[in-house]
Amino acid sequence: ITVTTHNNIKKTVTITVAAKPTSVKLSKTSATLDEGAELTLKATLSKGSASVLTWETSDATIATVNNGVVKAVGVGTATITVKTFNGKKATCKITVNSTGAGE
Repeated sequence: ITVTTHNNIKKTVTITVAAKPTSVKLSKTSATLDEGAELTLKATLSKGSASVLTWETSDATIATVNNGVVKAVGVGTATITVKTFNGKKATCKITVNSTGAGE
């Protein structure tokens, strides 16, 4: 795209449009963490595609997630899900063990 001002100053910007993803994968499909521990999950999209990713947890009392960084906050299991704008998703089952603190 090229823009020209009234005094003939030009500015050109190139825009690349990526394909919508056909799949998304996570770096792990399951993990076991101790309470308080963190794990960074990496999402990989199908080649040549792009998407804004949405991260969710099935139980925020067990594990939270923020941009792929999972924090183990309580004993039990939770599923972390990453989704693309067009509905492709991948999951990772997180099992959180007690550290024994306070027992």
